[in-house]
Amino acid sequence: MKRRHGLLWIFCLMLWTGPSFAAQPVGTLTGVVGRVDITGPDQAARPAAQGDPVAAHDIIRTKSEARAEITFTDGSIVRVAPASRVEIAQYTLADDDTEGRGILTLFRGKLRSIIRKGKAGWFGFGASDRSFEVKTPTMVSGVRGTDFFTTYQRG
Repeated sequence: MKRRHGLLWIFCLMLWTGPSFAAQPVGTLTGVVGRVDITGPDQAARPAAQGDPVAAHDIIRTKSEARAEITFTDGSIVRVAPASRVEIAQYTLADDDTEGRGILTLFRGKLRSIIRKGKAGWFGFGASDRSFEVKTPTMVSGVRGTDFFTTYQRG
């Protein structure tokens, strides 16, 4: 009987602390047109809807005739074209000690990335404190505060 109570306590503790280990949202789907789905780590694909949160390691997939727009918490925007598949490999915000960083992996399709500039140094001078990368199987592009397209098609 004592063993059952111990297992019950462990189970209750896991339920209580479980959500605290879930990935924190790094953005929101601000536009969804057509069939779009999200796959999280160790999760099955689920239909996406406008307003759904996205987190690091989520994969967003648009079917043909579908589009999605992700607005990240720092104001940067990524638009995913039809028949595309992209993973939010990493997304961290800048703080006093670390540089903000976004890394997306484009497996197929096309992205438009509108990256907001980071904070500047004294009197507006100095480098941005946010870097952004898009990786494909054949290249890596790294930018700071710009608007650019990335396309990858096998073959």
